[in-house]
Amino acid sequence: MKTIIAAAAFTLAAASPVFAAKTTIEFVPDDGSAAGTWVFDDATMTATGPDGSVGPYTYDQATATICGTDPGGNEVCATFTDTETEPAVGVSSAYTMNTGDTGTATIKAID
Repeated sequence: MKTIIAAAAFTLAAASPVFAAKTTIEFVPDDGSAAGTWVFDDATMTATGPDGSVGPYTYDQATATICGTDPGGNEVCATFTDTETEPAVGVSSAYTMNTGDTGTATIKAID
């Protein structure tokens, strides 16, 4: 779920008021752990991870922060640095998790 939240944060932090129906984002942690690809459905505010798990998220546009709950019931949040770039395939943004983890998310598709 942590990667779901981080990638979703990038999607919404960079988005204009009219969101795409679905956005696919690759999340790459700075610590070298495995990258993950996630699909975010802005109509339902849910994200689907590479393992097929689906979870809800919320987004605070003022702080460019997205939060959700992991399977263990823990709140997971991510704040993104790039809040000015219009979302497009290939656009990337750095993020910082509420756990202190950092990385880069890149939009791979917008449907």
